[in-house]
Amino acid sequence: SMPKGQYEAAEVLGFTKAQTFFKIILPQVIKRILPSVTNEVITLVKDTSLAFVLAQAEMFTIAKQMAAKEASIIPLMVAGLFYYLHSAPVFQVSSTMMVRSSDATRPTSQDEMISMLGYGGVKQAGDEVEIIRSRQIIGAAVDQLGLQTTVQKKGRRFWTTQYPVRDLSVVYDTMPQSTVNIKLRVLNNGYSISVKKDWRHKSKMKVEDLNQPISTCVGTIRLIASSPLTAGNRYRLRTGVRQSVIQQFRSRINVTRLSRESDVINLSMNSDCPQMAVDLLNTLMAQYNDQSASDKNLVAANTERFIEQRLAIVAAQLDSLEMALQTYKSAHHISDLGSTADLYMRTNEQYEQQVRDIRTQQQVLD
Repeated sequence: SMPKGQYEAAEVLGFTKAQTFFKIILPQVIKRILPSVTNEVITLVKDTSLAFVLAQAEMFTIAKQMAAKEASIIPLMVAGLFYYLHSAPVFQVSSTMMVRSSDATRPTSQDEMISMLGYGGVKQAGDEVEIIRSRQIIGAAVDQLGLQTTVQKKGRRFWTTQYPVRDLSVVYDTMPQSTVNIKLRVLNNGYSISVKKDWRHKSKMKVEDLNQPISTCVGTIRLIASSPLTAGNRYRLRTGVRQSVIQQFRSRINVTRLSRESDVINLSMNSDCPQMAVDLLNTLMAQYNDQSASDKNLVAANTERFIEQRLAIVAAQLDSLEMALQTYKSAHHISDLGSTADLYMRTNEQYEQQVRDIRTQQQVLD
């Protein structure tokens, strides 16, 4: 589909046929066919994944038909054995927690006052679901449990995730900005290490001591073994970008309300490492409770500061009014009613005492 004039122009410029093809024609061909080839690759990958999913169910369907035809359970046993050997176990871990919601609990006068002040009020269970799934809480749990790097060990049938005790850990001089995959094989006289960042950045080396720094395509790393490694063991270490790891766990953790009117929230997660899932859900609930306590402390501090500010303003206004009243009295020669009444009472007592003295004298004279 290339115009003939390009070949003629290349011949005039003195290009050979090979130079014309590789330097002029081939770049244009790649540019034109790349979109269609990409679409074909995507379709192939999607169809292959779908075929794999369907093949598993189809395998048991065919085994069931053969078992019914031959009156034997051997096909089902073979299918079950094949599934057992090629499928890693996946565990489902779930937990429940209760949050205070205005849907079921009538707000108290304190909650209404806090809400009127603009610092929040009673929690809504639907909102709490999103708070638990927030990046902040999941990120805090990932950091606390050290889940940014996963370590897997090759077993007899499949790879198993090591948690919480890991045979290996990796330390980077500079934290990578993209996913890093490290493969390690324990040899009789050293270690075979493969580090891959992407299809362009790869490095392989053989070392005798893991305690020494290792220069790789992602910089200098250190592999630390918690215990002596046995020859023949294979390990995979995967370090992801923090935001990507958080997003992966967000997609794997399911947070729902038990019912539309319920205040009980259910947390569930599927994982090949049940202990990691249990610790992650427990840490999520602990982080949520800590954040709730921090929110309550913040509300209390804001409320106290607001009341103190209002009291200071009221006290200043009262002082100003008292000074204005004294100024007005002085300008209009108005005495204090309390002082005037006190003076009147003392004068009246003196008069009464004089009357009593006079009556006593009159009785003596009579």
